[in-house]
Amino acid sequence: MNTSLLSFIWQYSKKDQVRVIALTLLSFPILYYSLEIPKIIINKALSNSNQVNKFLGLEMEVIPYLVALCFSLLALIIVNGILKMRINTMKGTIGEKLVRRLRFQLIDRMLRFPLPHFARTSQGELISTVTAEAEPLGGYIAESIALPLFQGGTMITILLFMFMQDWVFGLASVALIPVQAYVIPKLQMQVNALKKERVKRVRKLSERIGETVSGAREIRLQGTQNYTLSEFSHWFSGLYHIRLEIFKKKFFMKFLNNTIGQITPFVFYLFGGILVIKGDLTIGALVAALAAYKDLTSPWKELLNFYQLHEDSKIKYQQIQEQFSPTGLLPQQSQSASVSETQHLRSTIALESIGWQNESGESVISGLNAQIEPGSWVAIVGENAMQRMRLAQILAGIETPSSGRYLIGSEPMQQINAQLIHGKLVYQGPDPHMFSGTIRENVLYGLNRRPPNSDPTDQNELVRVQEAKSSGNIEYSFQGNWLDYSMVGVSNDTELRQVYLQNAKTIGADGIMYQRGLLEFFEPDDYPDLASRILDARQLINQKIKSQNLETTVARFNPDLYNRNATVAENILFGIPESDSLRIKNLASHPCLTKILKNLDLIDKATLIGAKAALRVRQRFERSSDGQAVLAEFDLDDRDEMERLCQLAESYLGRKDQSLEVEEQQSLLSIVLHLIPQKHQFGFINDQIAEKLLQARHEFKITLPDELREKIIRFDADAYHPRLTVQDNLLFGRVVNDQPACEKAIAQIIQEVLEETGIKEDVMMLLTESQVGIGGSRLPTGARHRISTGRLLMKQPDIIIFHDALSPFDEADKQRLRSNMKQVMPEATVIWIDREMPSYADFDQLYRFSTSGKLIDAREPAATTEKPGMENESLIGRSAILGALSAEEQHEIAENSHRVTVQDGEFVYRSGNPGNNAYIILSGNAQSLRDPDDPDSVAGNLVPGESFGLMEIIAQRPRILSVKAVGDMELLRVSGSTLREIIDRDPRVVQTILRALTDQWASVNRKL
Repeated sequence: MNTSLLSFIWQYSKKDQVRVIALTLLSFPILYYSLEIPKIIINKALSNSNQVNKFLGLEMEVIPYLVALCFSLLALIIVNGILKMRINTMKGTIGEKLVRRLRFQLIDRMLRFPLPHFARTSQGELISTVTAEAEPLGGYIAESIALPLFQGGTMITILLFMFMQDWVFGLASVALIPVQAYVIPKLQMQVNALKKERVKRVRKLSERIGETVSGAREIRLQGTQNYTLSEFSHWFSGLYHIRLEIFKKKFFMKFLNNTIGQITPFVFYLFGGILVIKGDLTIGALVAALAAYKDLTSPWKELLNFYQLHEDSKIKYQQIQEQFSPTGLLPQQSQSASVSETQHLRSTIALESIGWQNESGESVISGLNAQIEPGSWVAIVGENAMQRMRLAQILAGIETPSSGRYLIGSEPMQQINAQLIHGKLVYQGPDPHMFSGTIRENVLYGLNRRPPNSDPTDQNELVRVQEAKSSGNIEYSFQGNWLDYSMVGVSNDTELRQVYLQNAKTIGADGIMYQRGLLEFFEPDDYPDLASRILDARQLINQKIKSQNLETTVARFNPDLYNRNATVAENILFGIPESDSLRIKNLASHPCLTKILKNLDLIDKATLIGAKAALRVRQRFERSSDGQAVLAEFDLDDRDEMERLCQLAESYLGRKDQSLEVEEQQSLLSIVLHLIPQKHQFGFINDQIAEKLLQARHEFKITLPDELREKIIRFDADAYHPRLTVQDNLLFGRVVNDQPACEKAIAQIIQEVLEETGIKEDVMMLLTESQVGIGGSRLPTGARHRISTGRLLMKQPDIIIFHDALSPFDEADKQRLRSNMKQVMPEATVIWIDREMPSYADFDQLYRFSTSGKLIDAREPAATTEKPGMENESLIGRSAILGALSAEEQHEIAENSHRVTVQDGEFVYRSGNPGNNAYIILSGNAQSLRDPDDPDSVAGNLVPGESFGLMEIIAQRPRILSVKAVGDMELLRVSGSTLREIIDRDPRVVQTILRALTDQWASVNRKL
């Protein structure tokens, strides 16, 4: 990146600048003669009316001579205007091209920042720099060479003309210019310093705004709005005073320029007038000089303004250049991104004395050594999150070790082809990122590495490529197909889809894809073949349902029957609207509907039902764990709207006259139109009202205006309905939701038919076209992790690094994933870095971080572990409950456990005692008692191997039962504080313990 703005401008636009210079030089003679002709008109054509004059060698009378001069002047003005227009257009083009180039360079460099730099630089700063700060540079770049040349040349031309009239005028015109040339730069230096400080503060403000947006929830919860507002008031105050100082100096410079500019005409009028009176100067020369000086002030002001713009832009560019030139900037990569399917990284990985230090020089990893054979599975665990993260990033090639060597085969990591590394080595971290777009685009994102070829016959494409090249941008079309099929070993989308589905099965997402695919919507025009095949499948499903006597489990869309599994609005319309005016929320206000309801004597009944239903909706909202879902069912924006509706309902039900405003009545009718009798079970839509609504359906069909009739997509047994889910289309109805067993039977029939007709995979792929939202905001956490895993598996890598990944998955899910991965990619090397030790059986090598940042074999006991601790660890490992924890957690618990003896009849603890410890019975028996003073209040018997006392530690409450020894007992007392620390670090431990407790209780046949 150029260190100087002018060198950047000249390097990338010198050819265009030369053209502008040529046109600018061409304009000067035209300008000179446009100043000369008015003098000739006054002195010759107007002052000597009887004289014959020559024009271009032709003798002319006065009037033709005047006309010729005037038209010549007009021609010069037009030509000069055309030249200026062309020059300005070319300048604007140069400016926009270079700003485009600059922004592209900044984004390119941003993608090559070392990762620690992102921790020191906020998103707000980078966004502001690339967008807002780069934008004003376009104006300067456009003018950088052309403006000083044009305005300077114009000024010199005018001064030359004035000296030609009288040398006194020439001297008077330039007399005060040295004063301005000295004072203005001095003031401008002060303004520049203020502007530099302003840019720094604006960047910092952008950072604080970004942090405030991210922490908005915490600010609201803590009630620190006023504190936050006072902070921003402080920032705004600083910016205000800086800008105020800039304005003061800026407008003082303007005052100085204007004042000096008015002094020179004063001199012209005074001394020029004296010369005219004495006869030493013609009036025409004086008028021409005054006109020329008026033209002279404009280019001089432009030059002064340009000087200010130059200084301002120079500072901005320097700050941008400094910000985007961090230490450790990665080198540029080749635009050729394809990797041959024969290239692999199936070699031994060697870590030789790897070390990493933070910015303070503290050693996080030190002398780390390991050798990983190709195709092996390696687990690395450690409590220190920084150690795990840095090692994972070093292995992934996104962080450089401070010392030591990282070899793949015999080559250092940094010397291996970057495209090969990115193609065959993949990484998944604790917080996978999703890009805005569809699920499919995110899963296939890593394959976007083969630049598409441009069409040489497409003129628009050729223009686009030429513009990209001239602006220093990448020339490949974003709209083309970037997928590199060779990375997956396929040649087209059809084969790629099979790999996609296989990976979905590997990560355990195939069932989710199928179930969610049945709930998707699509336009039949987008998938005409699938829509047609679904209609064929509909017939087969209908036959199977009849053959199994399951017709009553599906509420079909019948034009002559009321469907109690559809909304009231869908029943009236017998379809679903496309027009906003017929959306359920707006349908209540449609005059056609209200007229029909009145004619059928339903308007008052519907209003009453709406009032009662509104109160039931509030009850459901208050009882539901997902209140937003309840609001969405009835198209209510928020809780406030629901409360206003309920207040209206209570007022309506409590009044005797029961009169409502039109809008109030429509609000209550809207609730009725959303009701689904079978689902909501409010009991308001009885058979009599259902019969009336059927009449309303037929009336509505007849009376609906023609312009709205086509806006309703009616239910048609022979057509695919785009506003129904795939499952509803397959059934041409909805499953009756109060018969779970039958619902399962219907689901089985649907799956069988889809498999028979070969469209199950097509249905599954519908889900992949769903939008993920910004950063995956529309997806649950588990889905983001599955998509990220599918993304890395899609590349069929040789080396896979999991770093604290798949946190939403329990250990059983992770084990299934590992088992599936071993089957589909047996040659891949997998490095699993996590806090807790996974199943030993899944891995060939197991390491743990030592306190010094080295790796030690996790299968060997630590050197500091004493024999008692090792014995305790063995006892805990055999425990049905604590043995379900990771090896690291078992080791930690063992170091804080002690053997204790309890005599016959003694209490281990009594109800009401604090729950400080848990216990494992090594020998002997015990009873749990509801009442410690009542020997007959036995709640259960405890035998060797069982654990007890855990629930109170998890719940952090006193003992509920008492435990009494039956005979002498030996117990292993487990520290409750140690267990709490483990639970606080990883809440998933609670799930593991509760699952193990459930299994223990289920296996013991005793009455509690």
